[in-house]
Amino acid sequence: MLVLLLGCPHPIPVPAPVADPPMVDVDVAFDREMDTWTVRYTTREPASGLWFVRDRHRFRASGWAVEGGAFSEAGYGEVVLGEGPWTVRFPTDTANREKDYKLHLGFTDGSRLLYTGHLAVHPLVPAPDGVQRYPDDVTTRWTFRAAGQTIAILDQVGQDALVTDIDQLARQGAYVYVGSIEPLRTERMTAFLDPGMPEWLRERTLSRLDGLFTTFGTWTGHPLDFHPVIFASASSEGTGRNLKGGTLPGQMQLAADGPGWATPSDAADQQWYRFLAHEAFHFWNGQMFPRRGGRWEEWASEGLSDLYAMRALREAGLVDDAGYDALLLDAANRCLLRWPDGPMLEGKRPYGTFYACGSVLLAGLDGDLRTRGSSLDAVLNATWTDARQTGGWSTATLIEHAQQATEDPVVVGPLTEALFAGPRGSVQDVMARALGSAGVAVEPGQLVPADAGR
Repeated sequence: MLVLLLGCPHPIPVPAPVADPPMVDVDVAFDREMDTWTVRYTTREPASGLWFVRDRHRFRASGWAVEGGAFSEAGYGEVVLGEGPWTVRFPTDTANREKDYKLHLGFTDGSRLLYTGHLAVHPLVPAPDGVQRYPDDVTTRWTFRAAGQTIAILDQVGQDALVTDIDQLARQGAYVYVGSIEPLRTERMTAFLDPGMPEWLRERTLSRLDGLFTTFGTWTGHPLDFHPVIFASASSEGTGRNLKGGTLPGQMQLAADGPGWATPSDAADQQWYRFLAHEAFHFWNGQMFPRRGGRWEEWASEGLSDLYAMRALREAGLVDDAGYDALLLDAANRCLLRWPDGPMLEGKRPYGTFYACGSVLLAGLDGDLRTRGSSLDAVLNATWTDARQTGGWSTATLIEHAQQATEDPVVVGPLTEALFAGPRGSVQDVMARALGSAGVAVEPGQLVPADAGR
């Protein structure tokens, strides 16, 4: 029986190093007819509760039912207190969560994707001093059950049930597919494509991804070295054309929602290709070569993915040089609407600048490098070659290799000032300079005022 302590204050738990990580068994059962999920947690050793470790958004307390109890929210996250085993139930939940993965994604045939990161827990263990502690490492064994359904996780596939201890499921999280779609397998990828996707999207998704994998491997000098699993879903919900996507180690999730995708057009084709390219480049800057550092380091991976997606559009002939320049100019204006007071990375919500500002600043760096006989491609090649030895890359290593590529420390000056010191002049000047370095001529009046979005 669980003890209900919703709203009651309790000490913040602290990590406790363990030589032998405790085992947590997680049993996940999907009822397709009811479209509901039941998750049962069992620990091998006594525990006083469970702490749900992914805490970017707190949604469990308001939407999940706990057998015999409830969630408790505290300063450190959402917990269930009391003696186990613990059972929670919830319906399929496809709500968007900013800068995070959806709990579920739906396919038109009733298939579902489940993101396991939202289910990952650490057991709480009370100590004599009254402070609850959690082990700094946990071994999790997962059992997934769904009668009459195929269950697929990375390269593991089961029918009706699948038991696995893949470490990724509890750490980074992974998508688990539950349904009856027959996957398409090529030399480069395995894909679960929603049967409800418009045929033109289905036809172009795999061929375009295949081409992007080749292009990005050529540009960076690092060919894709794993066989990813692609999940592409579609729905007519909403208005216009909407997109939601993300990557995890070995996996890519793509969702095309809205009636605007039903009929092919040049605008829809460009939007879908750019979306594919952005997510595909994360296989390089986030998967093959993990990014180190805190959340603010996302500016580099998101800015790079946006820039290389625009470059890929031009490479594929979907935009010409003038169209590419227009994309960079649009990114500069979106950046100006989001730039904080001072350095780019010091805003209250700095990730609002990561995509647009990052892409323009990096395009400017690429232009400056090319005038000195190098390129951003060459810098990424060196940065990621080094990352194979060190285990990751960061803004610091990217800047270091840019300096080494030209033996000119001045080449990174505009970038480092924008990121860390703040613009010497106006933010408009920063954008105009970066665009000029990228070869984009800026006419008077083409850049919005820097405070237009405030």
